[in-house]
Amino acid sequence: MSEAAAPATTATTPLFDPTGRLNATAFTRGARSVLATLAGSVVSAVTLAPDLRAALHAAADSAARRGSPRIAEDDLLPALLRERLIGQDDAVDRLAPHLHAAARGLAAGFRWADRPRSVLLLCGPPGTGKTLTARLIAEAVHGTADALAVVDVGRPATPEGLTARLAAALAPGPRRVLLLDDVDRADPHLLDCLLPLLDEGRVAGAGHDARDCVVVLTAGLRPPLDAEDLLPRGPGADSPLRRALGVRLRPELLDRVDEVIPFAPFGPSELRALTESALHRLDGRLRTQLGARLVWDASAADRLARAAWSTTANPSGGNARDVERAVHALVPRLLARLDEAAQPGGGVLRLTCAEHAPAPGAVDVSLER
Repeated sequence: MSEAAAPATTATTPLFDPTGRLNATAFTRGARSVLATLAGSVVSAVTLAPDLRAALHAAADSAARRGSPRIAEDDLLPALLRERLIGQDDAVDRLAPHLHAAARGLAAGFRWADRPRSVLLLCGPPGTGKTLTARLIAEAVHGTADALAVVDVGRPATPEGLTARLAAALAPGPRRVLLLDDVDRADPHLLDCLLPLLDEGRVAGAGHDARDCVVVLTAGLRPPLDAEDLLPRGPGADSPLRRALGVRLRPELLDRVDEVIPFAPFGPSELRALTESALHRLDGRLRTQLGARLVWDASAADRLARAAWSTTANPSGGNARDVERAVHALVPRLLARLDEAAQPGGGVLRLTCAEHAPAPGAVDVSLER
């Protein structure tokens, strides 16, 4: 039986203080807020490692008491990111140095160039954590996910319309994480509007300063690009990926990207972990809204994960949206069991592996009082 996470408060201050050292108080809040995020998007699903979480809390609390918050900060942020981004260790390794540089530069008031703090291109299939990553960047660099602004550049628009959307995204202030979604689906000539932003940190004609922004672009993975070809590291490792992206993105745009970060599709073990956490979040919602609890056998979670794998449209792996569909399909049956009981509130809804299952994701739902 699994227990749902209790709500926590999201950090509202950056992870690094003006000296460039780790802010232990903000880190402690951020680490604890990991639990609260399990009630959020399915894409953020992850099974937390209790020992790691306890060690992170203990290190942060100890440093706060000593008044010395330098707790191997180069290791803490990647550890937190791995808790949130399941199955994307390579992406975390590539991402963490950019977040450290941006956060420390902002904290110190130092700008090494008149351009955005960082320009990152996240490339991978839908449902593998790209949007979640942009939200985590906002939390790590600016202290809150509210600093994330999303502009869907793949949506049809005129150059003037795209410029207006960029200006609106920057209107609340210059310290933003600007997510430019689906750049590979945009009209290539429309992307000319992005060049001043990526090159000089400004929106042409709008007068908005984006030099304190982290700009995140996303691109979907489509044939003939094979996800397995994206993951090797080392000199020249990104060249096949950049060549493949160059078919859809102009060289002028790719030249302004600091790093291309590939996101791999999920295999069966990752889908199993995503399923477990999706069930945790569903349990939390049932508790909060209906006063009921959800418990499940490991075999039931296994079967739901296999259902997510069997329905994936990507032959190279699954994604979190497959998990979302498999778990969401349970909701009508859970509500029906509560209705049949004719007693408001309370009760334990139990998921077990159905015998002689007619479908890959078939599980039994029972209500215990």
